[in-house]
Amino acid sequence: MPIYIECRKPKTSFNVREFKEDTGGITVSEKTLNDFEKNNTDTEETWNSELIKQSEFNPKYIKNTNCLTDEEIEILFKDIYKRQNIISVSKPLFDNDFENCIVSITYSKSFHSASGKSYLLKKTNGIWTIITEFGHWIS
Repeated sequence: MPIYIECRKPKTSFNVREFKEDTGGITVSEKTLNDFEKNNTDTEETWNSELIKQSEFNPKYIKNTNCLTDEEIEILFKDIYKRQNIISVSKPLFDNDFENCIVSITYSKSFHSASGKSYLLKKTNGIWTIITEFGHWIS
């Protein structure tokens, strides 16, 4: 089933206590965790469609070359009457040193069916590496 990419960047929610409970034994400095919590601001932003066009996604999987607006997603759900695969990627939440970040991904299947999770990434030798997943949810 093809995947569509949404333009809107959902907010990355972050709470130090919930992160520690959800990740168990992951060692992350208190400074980094506090940076995440302080930098956790709510902004209304959208992705630039040029990023999709420049990506190396296999066109067999990614259906759209321009990201979809909320209105286009609503039309897609209403008009096609079948489940879809729509991905929303949040604005990255960085620590103050830009060495760690958190990104949240939401997977929407229909108007009332979605799931999501967040990823802690660390920059290692210039490459962003996933350290852990946390904050899984389903609606």
